[in-house]
Amino acid sequence: MNDGKQRDTSKQPFVVKRGEGETIKALGSEITFLFREPGAWSLTQVSVPRDVGAPPHDHDFDESYYVLSGSLWLTVAGKEVVLGAGEFIHIPGGTVHGFKGTSDAPTQILILQSPGDAEEFFRACAREIKKIPADLARMPELGARYGIRVAPSSRNTPPR
Repeated sequence: MNDGKQRDTSKQPFVVKRGEGETIKALGSEITFLFREPGAWSLTQVSVPRDVGAPPHDHDFDESYYVLSGSLWLTVAGKEVVLGAGEFIHIPGGTVHGFKGTSDAPTQILILQSPGDAEEFFRACAREIKKIPADLARMPELGARYGIRVAPSSRNTPPR
């Protein structure tokens, strides 16, 4: 059960019921924090509107995406892939990747990050990036604070 208290989640079951995860709005998406084992792994659910997503970037931790509904366009190590509901991709740390939602309704995805997580980065984005696209120029500096390296300007637009 999740009563909001700090606990050693590695030693006991931890349940998050629908609507109990903390949700923030950052970078045009809704991000719900489901579970975080500091320094080990985290699980978030993200609602990604059409043409919204993450610019090409990399970080030291591995990241895996599972699409619950809708479709997600990704660039991974210079290659393009589109994932639909029920599809999965694992991206090793150090691999440049980016994504955007491509469905009329927001794409729902689960993101597993290990070892580590980007929760504090997302919180900083929610606080500091208010106007899109004007504030996006701050992404490289903001990402650097959290070990996320935003790639120099490169294609992050799905084909129509």
